[in-house]
Amino acid sequence: MVVRTDVTVSAGQNSVTVEIPGTSLEGRIVDDKGSPIAGAAIVLDRSADDESGPSRSLTRQFLGSEGNASATTDIDGHYKLLGVTSDVDLFIAVEAKGYADTRHGPVQAMAEETVSVPPIALERAGAVVVTTRSESTTAVMSFVRARPVAGRALELEADDKMGILRAGTARLDGLVSGTWEITVQFAGQSPGEETSLTTLGPESIEIKPGETAELEL
Repeated sequence: MVVRTDVTVSAGQNSVTVEIPGTSLEGRIVDDKGSPIAGAAIVLDRSADDESGPSRSLTRQFLGSEGNASATTDIDGHYKLLGVTSDVDLFIAVEAKGYADTRHGPVQAMAEETVSVPPIALERAGAVVVTTRSESTTAVMSFVRARPVAGRALELEADDKMGILRAGTARLDGLVSGTWEITVQFAGQSPGEETSLTTLGPESIEIKPGETAELEL
């Protein structure tokens, strides 16, 4: 897009603000009572049938969001995503401390217009603390994975969660309510031997909003 504007230049330093028309989405992030949530991180994901769970999270983390459209909510819970691709299905991914990660959509933007998205309500996050009875002494890395299998977590296509076991314990936060399947894996290597992978689980556990569940494997 090429934007042209007339500018009057005088001696010394000059500055000018140019408004560039573009495609954008805006809306508000609120809690279950309708109160605004400030500081929520918003990124835009493009719909893709072959991209889900951990791969989708890693894509957002390392490659950024669709068209680099990202924002943080202000004190009123308001956000605005600029430079959005128009006429395609998009999903708004929301993360806020103390609340369950949420993915809203699909939504579509119209070219060179600002589209208002209805308020997105977040529920209080659940968490799980996972402990193991014994950790391999040869393990070079031990990690836990949570995968949604039923309830709202599955309905909302919640991302898988992963964490590192330290001293046999790991805590996973930001879980949507529902049933999650927990698996623990130890990657170890003894001198002169190939790397081996030991798995504990899976075990299912129910996650409730605002509560911390405990699981021993």
